[in-house]
Amino acid sequence: MKWSKTKSLITLVVLAGLSLLSWTLYRYYNEQYYGQYSQYTGKAEIDDYEIIADGAGAIVHWTSTTPDEDKKMEEFGSYGFVQNTRVGSRYILRQNMKLKDTPYYLQERPIDGAYWTLSIYQVKGMKLEEETELDLYKVVEDYNVDYIPAELGYIYTWKGQEYLKIQIRDLKNYQNTKPLFLNLRNKKIEENEILAHDFNRKLGVTISTSWDDKANGIKTVSVGGEFSIDKAFLEQTQFEKSSKPHKLLEKGNTTVFILNSKNSAVQFEREATVYSLFMPATVNVYEAVTIPSELSIDSQKHIVNSKEEFDRYYDIEKAKKLYHETD
Repeated sequence: MKWSKTKSLITLVVLAGLSLLSWTLYRYYNEQYYGQYSQYTGKAEIDDYEIIADGAGAIVHWTSTTPDEDKKMEEFGSYGFVQNTRVGSRYILRQNMKLKDTPYYLQERPIDGAYWTLSIYQVKGMKLEEETELDLYKVVEDYNVDYIPAELGYIYTWKGQEYLKIQIRDLKNYQNTKPLFLNLRNKKIEENEILAHDFNRKLGVTISTSWDDKANGIKTVSVGGEFSIDKAFLEQTQFEKSSKPHKLLEKGNTTVFILNSKNSAVQFEREATVYSLFMPATVNVYEAVTIPSELSIDSQKHIVNSKEEFDRYYDIEKAKKLYHETD
């Protein structure tokens, strides 16, 4: 009887030791594996959405397609924030990243489960159409085997097509870089000297007050392209409580996109149209809006207070040429 108790105690101690060893090895493996990745977004897909403002914007709900790995990265990893979306007038992109360092400093293409890809959604009327996931390393390798992608820029419009700016660099010399543009229609890399050297908007329409503030509950994620709204402020929006937009905004992981390319001549108009849906009806988004002389129909500076005045003085064709949206 005494030996039986001793044997049971020894068995329990051995089992406890084995459990502890297994747990220690489990943590050690996961910390070693997931801890090596400093850049991580996981992967996600749009599982619900609504195109709003006559096609000027979209309310999008994301759901993770890598939930198990997301949890392990949260528990065992240590990674920084990555701005993972890009938006144009016809495309919504999400960069999916799992890398050991920032792309600019990597010395080789990803191996052993690492990746840098694009999830692509094309805007077709009032619908979003998902396209095939794109491997950024592969598309740059097809252009030049001696280069890798280093950084993603904005989406630009050029001669009726939309392009994603990609900074690439030499595999052997990280200081040797150059900007290229991914044609989002045919997924081919192209050079564009005009966009490469004139990618900043020199002049634009300006507003006197900020739409992004605590009073409106609006939080900008990326300037001119993406924002979220505090759920406590949903009642002040122009959406009925029973509407799909309102229901989407009540969920977590919901984003509002303004469908604009970086050099769009209608950037302000689309922003005004979308933002106005998220503020009280009493707010005039065209109040004290300044049109610079370079963008006005009579080459004079104008301060307007209504959409009618804006449309009267804003020269869209002049803006398209200035922003290189057209030749």
